Amino acid sequence: MNALDKVDLYVAKRERGRGGGKRTWAIEMNEARDFYLKTYGGVDKLDQMLEKWGLRYVTWRWWHAPMQYGKAIGYCTAYQLYRECALGDVMPHWKVDKPMSGPNFRDRLAQQQCMYRSVEVNYPGDNQFHSYKQLNKKRRARRMAALEEAKDGKQRVSYDCWSDEKYPRSRSATTRLCSDDIGLLKEHLASFKGSTDKAGRGKCVVCGKMCFWKCTLCPGQPRMCLKENRSGNKMGCALDWHNDDYFGLCLPDRTKYFGEYTTKYKKPSPAEIRKNAANIKAFRLKKIVESIGLA
Repeated sequence: MNALDKVDLYVAKRERGRGGGKRTWAIEMNEARDFYLKTYGGVDKLDQMLEKWGLRYVTWRWWHAPMQYGKAIGYCTAYQLYRECALGDVMPHWKVDKPMSGPNFRDRLAQQQCMYRSVEVNYPGDNQFHSYKQLNKKRRARRMAALEEAKDGKQRVSYDCWSDEKYPRSRSATTRLCSDDIGLLKEHLASFKGSTDKAGRGKCVVCGKMCFWKCTLCPGQPRMCLKENRSGNKMGCALDWHNDDYFGLCLPDRTKYFGEYTTKYKKPSPAEIRKNAANIKAFRLKKIVESIGLA
């Protein structure tokens, strides 16, 4: 109210009812009271929206209260922006059939916040963070060249990176990607060596669990599950490592190209595998087109 430059008294008309029972009267009004009566309903609605985010927690640090309030306002604003875009008010082609509800939007937002890393440079301004600036120039250039934005909007390995891994330039080097070469896959499986000593075990490059087998034909002789227990056969990890669709999702790929820590590695979900496979499929088609053009 202190922002109002003047407050004058005037008479405002009020009506209630209809037909013969309609009543009309006048009330005393000023600018401050009129502003309050028009906005207090929206304030109550906003307080209810902020409370539903459930950001309240008990603490003796008084400065946490305004921080929680500010975060709730940010979440509400983000959801309202999402609603406008999902309903097609901003761009008609952004419209979706079933926009997410508030709780679903909160869960998706929390998941994205937990997975966010500035070194992946997915958003504008990420290259200004210390976690990215502490990398030397060669690693920055290598990382930016190895990654590109896929159709799903996520940073994935680039076509050049996949092509170098699939078709190594050195004659002595052997590629690990042999989805379209059964003979090469047999050679990889035949080169597996296991160890019963605990000192010879290591993390599987696919599932991240401890294993005793390694492929001696692949560069670096990575370890992966082959036959780890008597109850079942875990050859799936060995096949996934040599599958083109898994390129960019295994432990060495996440460490080399994305700069992720080995301690935080987790086996990719089926949805992530399908999206990555679609990206690799586009690489294969591009390679076929290039080969036809060169021929």
